[in-house]
Amino acid sequence: MVLKAMPITQAGKMDRRALRTMDIPRARIVEVVRPISSCKGPGASTRGVTLEAIEAKILCVWKMHLPLIANNTAITSTSNFFTLGGDTSLLSQVLGTIRRDFRGSLMLTGLSNNLKLHGMTTVAMNKYSIFSLAGTSLDGIAETALPTINQKGVGFKDVNVDQSLIILLTRATGYLVRSILANSINSPKVGLLHCIAIRSLSRIASHPKVINHGGDLTKQYFGMSSSDWQQLGSSVDIIIHAAALVDHIRPYAFLRTANALLTKKMIQLALPYHILIHYVSAAGFGRIVGRPTCPEMTVADQLPPGDIDGYTASK
Repeated sequence: MVLKAMPITQAGKMDRRALRTMDIPRARIVEVVRPISSCKGPGASTRGVTLEAIEAKILCVWKMHLPLIANNTAITSTSNFFTLGGDTSLLSQVLGTIRRDFRGSLMLTGLSNNLKLHGMTTVAMNKYSIFSLAGTSLDGIAETALPTINQKGVGFKDVNVDQSLIILLTRATGYLVRSILANSINSPKVGLLHCIAIRSLSRIASHPKVINHGGDLTKQYFGMSSSDWQQLGSSVDIIIHAAALVDHIRPYAFLRTANALLTKKMIQLALPYHILIHYVSAAGFGRIVGRPTCPEMTVADQLPPGDIDGYTASK
């Protein structure tokens, strides 16, 4: 008899919809549940010391859901699930197994904030809170500090709203940003729009008012040349910064470069020329300030608490 792997949902359950599409007689469908106790072979080790029994079992769970791990791959307590080829979908499957055999109340954020083998073992055993173990008690002052920027010889830029404005827009492919772009194009007060860090220029409709710049948000000058970057700084009147890497599973450390450091880059561009920045944050900040809605406001004195998710912290 030939057994086929059962399709799994992100919640770690059998995907019955996908199952119905499989070309297999229903009478021959067999779901194989592999218990952790069936894992065989030598345990992983770190610095020559055999891992504790529970940690070795969590490693066994990894191997059950990471088929690309070679038998000779050196895995230690500090090995990272994503580095070994995992993703959020596979992490959901790991969650299902750990819930079944260890801790039924464990949430996906508990694993995503503890991707190393030892950390995942700890939260599986419910020894520590996921956020204190994940190190998400951030130094907000250090994270938001900007380097000294030479402003000698650069005066304030007066923005005349009655003139034809030049706007810089970070990316233009997201739902919200597309609406901002459309409204800006239709506004008689906007003369030119620079859309930067466009990964696929073919996805952006051309328009006489719009200049699209290909690139990547995570690269130096977003993939543009230094001269083009400085030219933008000296010419644009307003920056609308709404681009971000949206991921409600991964921790702050993963999102820091694309979100937090990206915002710093935009400020570093704007500060010498005193360019006005409109920054679009995240709705999750409503929980920090204790409001059902968040109007345009400062939250400079509201640093992210330790139990906030990584995406909201990065915004």
